[in-house]
Amino acid sequence: MKRLLENGLIYGNLFHVASPALVARYNRALKHLTGLETKLEDFYIDISGYSPEIADEVKDPLYLNKHGCNHQFIIVSLSQRTAPLLDSSFSTTRDILQQFIDANEEQLLALTSQDALAGELYNTIYELDNPQRLLDVHKITIEADTTVSHLEEAKQLQTLIHRFQNEKDAWWDKAIINEMMEIGKKTGNVTLQPIHLTHTEFEQKDFYTSHFGGMYIYTSLSVPTVIGHKKYANDFPDIQFIDKADHEEIGKFLLEKHMVEIAIARDNQDSIDNFALKVKMVVIDKLIENGEKVDDLSDMNFRKLLRKYASGAGPIFHGLNDILRWAQSDGRWPNIQPGHEAYFYLLRSTSHDDEDITNRLLSELTPLDLRQLFITNKPLFYKSYKSWKVAKKKFAVSLLRDEYLKNKAGVRSAIFGPHPTPEQAKETVKGPWG
Repeated sequence: MKRLLENGLIYGNLFHVASPALVARYNRALKHLTGLETKLEDFYIDISGYSPEIADEVKDPLYLNKHGCNHQFIIVSLSQRTAPLLDSSFSTTRDILQQFIDANEEQLLALTSQDALAGELYNTIYELDNPQRLLDVHKITIEADTTVSHLEEAKQLQTLIHRFQNEKDAWWDKAIINEMMEIGKKTGNVTLQPIHLTHTEFEQKDFYTSHFGGMYIYTSLSVPTVIGHKKYANDFPDIQFIDKADHEEIGKFLLEKHMVEIAIARDNQDSIDNFALKVKMVVIDKLIENGEKVDDLSDMNFRKLLRKYASGAGPIFHGLNDILRWAQSDGRWPNIQPGHEAYFYLLRSTSHDDEDITNRLLSELTPLDLRQLFITNKPLFYKSYKSWKVAKKKFAVSLLRDEYLKNKAGVRSAIFGPHPTPEQAKETVKGPWG
C-alpha cells in the first residue's frame, strides 16, 4: 500500500489532529465513547473521527464501529466535514454526518471551540445477526454531546428557566436560582445563545452495506429489492431477491428501473476517449497476465501487443472494441445483452437519488475498469489491489495519478456524465495522510 500512499491515492484529505489541545479533546471523547486513549501526539482522522493510526495502535480497525452498526463519531473541528469516511458498513453514513454538520454548523462551532463532540448514529439495532434485520434500518438518529455534557446541561438550564418563569412563587425558590447560576457558569446565557442540535433524524431508504458479503438494499421501490449473495435469499421471503452472480437479472432490474444508461455516444468525444481507455485497461490486464512489460508502453508497441493477443483477449475486449468501432464509424450497434461479459462496461448510472450505490454496483460488475473501481468503490479497490501482481499495481497507480488526479472534474464528467453528486463535487485529494 506504500505506493498508493506516496501518490496520494489512500488516506487523502484527512483532518490532521496536530495541536496538544485537539489531541486532548479527542482523547477525552475517545475515552468517553470507548474507554480507550491514544498516546499519539498527532494523527489524522476522517469525517467520523476515525484514525487509521489509532486503529493500528489499539489493534482494532472497528474501534468506533463495533459490530458494524451504530457508528460512533468524534468531531473536534468542522473541517472534518470534507474528509472521507474510511471505516463504514453503510453507504449512507458519510452523507448523514455531512448533513448533520451542515445543519448544526453554528452550534457545533461553539461547542468544538471548547471541547470535542462525541456521538453515535443510532438505529435501534445493536448487532446484525440476521440479514433480514437490514430492512429495519429505516431511520438514523444522531445522539451527541460534549464530554462534559454541555448540551445536556443546557437542556437542564432551559427546563429550570421555564420553571422559574412559569411556576408560582419560583421567583423566591433559592434552590432553583442557585442551580441555574451554577449550570449557567458552564453553559453561558442559553436564552441569548441557545445551544441545541437540530435535524438529528435521517431517513435511510436505499443503501449499500458491507454486511453479509455486501448487499444493495432498495426499499423505496414499488417492489422492494435486495441484491446479494444467493445463500441469503431465504432470509428475504417477502422481498424480491436478486443473486449477485445473476448478471442477467441485475441488468434487467437496472434497465426496468431506469437506473442506468449507455455511457458512450458518437457525438461525444469525451465519452469515446473514456471508452477507448476502458478497452486499453482490459488489454493491459491481459498483457500483464501474460507477463508482458507495460511500463512506458508507447501507442505503437501497444498496438503490436494487441495484434499478438487479440484473438485470445476474451469477450470483454471484443465486446467493448465492437462498441468503440460503432462510435468511431458508421458501423452497426453490436448486439450485447445483459448476459454478455462486456455488458456492464457499457453502462453508467442515470441521474437519480441512488446514483452513488448504482455506480458502486456497476464497479463490482466491471472490475477491470480500474478508474471507476477506485472512484466509486474504494474499499473493493484496496482489497483487490493487495492481490494484484506488482506490474498491475504500478499500472493502476500510474493511471490514477496521471489520468485522474490531474483532471478529476474532466474524468468524472467523461465517466458519469455532467451530473456529479455532492460527494464527487466536494472530494479533493491533498496528499498522503493529509
